[in-house]
Amino acid sequence: MKDNIKTRHLVELAVLSSFVVVLGMVVKIQTPVGIFTPMCDAGIFVIALLFGASSSLTVGALSGFLIDFLSGAYEWMFFSLVIHGLQGLIVGLSLKKKQTPKTIYRFFALVLGGMVMVTGYALSGSFLYGWTLSIVKVPGNIIQTGLGIVIAMIVESIVKKVIRKL
Repeated sequence: MKDNIKTRHLVELAVLSSFVVVLGMVVKIQTPVGIFTPMCDAGIFVIALLFGASSSLTVGALSGFLIDFLSGAYEWMFFSLVIHGLQGLIVGLSLKKKQTPKTIYRFFALVLGGMVMVTGYALSGSFLYGWTLSIVKVPGNIIQTGLGIVIAMIVESIVKKVIRKL
């Protein structure tokens, strides 16, 4: 019975990861300094809010890696694996202490996860291309994670209402 539960959980994580990858690949916003995908962040945040740290770590790492792989951004794949994995983990762990966290706690947990993403990409961008290009991309990453936070909070409240009705 325990193996059946583990298998089911792995399948759920695979489906959630593929859903976030599809969202991240389809919803892309072009800016003068590059492309960003707020739906990737939103998906990771929703998973963290609904399923916790380990699930959002897995979904964040897999989806970040696969989006870069499928987009041809091969130099970013492993950075995205770590950055988006940590993003989900931090949000999930920030909310773990609270049984039913208030909106303000959820918001600050999401902001913390967003800061991990922005900082992670700034550091990895400086490693790949130097500080100048890295700093130029920070505002786009802030916008990306900000949109992801707003979308995640809206989607989470909708999903919770639907679950209550079921």
